[in-house]
Amino acid sequence: MMPRILSVLLALASFPAMAAEQASPGVAAQVAAGRLIFETSCASSMCHGSGGVGGEGPGLLDTNLSLSTVIGVVQRGRPGTPMAPFGELLDPDMQAQVIAFVMSLTSGGRAPEQVVKLSAPPSDAAPSLSDLPETVMVGDGEGRPVRGHALFYDTSRVTGCRACHRVYGNGGPVGIDLADLALSPLEIYAAAAAPKMASDHFPRIELTTSDGVTHEGVKHSEDHTVIRYFDVSTPLPVLRTILLEDITDVDEAPGGTFDHTALGYSKQEVLDLAAFIHVMRRR
Repeated sequence: MMPRILSVLLALASFPAMAAEQASPGVAAQVAAGRLIFETSCASSMCHGSGGVGGEGPGLLDTNLSLSTVIGVVQRGRPGTPMAPFGELLDPDMQAQVIAFVMSLTSGGRAPEQVVKLSAPPSDAAPSLSDLPETVMVGDGEGRPVRGHALFYDTSRVTGCRACHRVYGNGGPVGIDLADLALSPLEIYAAAAAPKMASDHFPRIELTTSDGVTHEGVKHSEDHTVIRYFDVSTPLPVLRTILLEDITDVDEAPGGTFDHTALGYSKQEVLDLAAFIHVMRRR
């Protein structure tokens, strides 16, 4: 379940809207991208339903939610419910896309009048692209970090690296920040090129619920009422919440959860990605 925002600039204290068909290209692109994220991550029957019509979670259509309400729910979640806090799960671009779409749901189909801009979370500065080496040896191969950067953040690929992974806080929510991944270029290449590789940083979990359904993904967190995990079987990772009272079996045995070879990167592209991730590591 993934609703609408992390932290909106104070300048967006009011949110005028306009008919979707009259929206500027930038706003229209945000709404369209937010729709994809919402339908992938928030629209199950356990959450807000397709198009926000409602499921086990509340419907969002024509609710005229205030911006402060949206901010509070998404940042802090709703304790005691499956609604998790998403304050640190999405990068600012993806947050802006989701809020643009959700605002269109809550306001009768009208799109925001302006592109949503979000304040980025504080983080230490990433190395400048101009300071990166031209090439990096990856075993017997050679990768180009700048090209790897372009591949990692390529927004035209819905299932690209940034959908799950982040570097210096920029990217998706699954696992650790790759800037903290102390691996050699060849180790990174091996992990990215493998169909499914176990990793302590991306712990596999398999849950069986009382209805006989098996749920598999990357474990996110657990408390005295729920277990949360990222379902990576969809184009974008979905944070799912399972009540402990509904779980009959838990398996946290080693094993990969995602087939990276299905992403369609060429060997050279994986070399470039490995080179980029390696040179971006925190020293």
